[in-house]
Amino acid sequence: MTNLNIWEEVSRKVKQVVDEKGMTWLVAALVEGSLGYYTPALAKVMVETLLKGKPYCSERTALFGDPLYEVEHAVEWFEHIEKTRPDKAQRIIEFVKEMEKRDDIDQLTMGLMYPSMLL
Repeated sequence: MTNLNIWEEVSRKVKQVVDEKGMTWLVAALVEGSLGYYTPALAKVMVETLLKGKPYCSERTALFGDPLYEVEHAVEWFEHIEKTRPDKAQRIIEFVKEMEKRDDIDQLTMGLMYPSMLL
């Protein structure tokens, strides 16, 4: 697969998740999967960029080494949470919806506190 095809594949997979689960669900999965590294605003920018088939790279993407694996990992983890603790999954989604209304500073602050918030 060429580099160009990688981004087309990532875009197709991300679109499939957004179509099945919704944008907010995927943003929540990325926030949870990154333990707050991604703010809701940054996760949404990532998803929107990937949906356009354009490259997106952050330090986390570089750590995963594969742009699709990072998204797949977050999706699989959030699906596991939904299955085993649906109440927690719903709290995370509601939390993300609330944080999307906040400014960048509030979202960054949330990201720093996220691992210890015990949602």
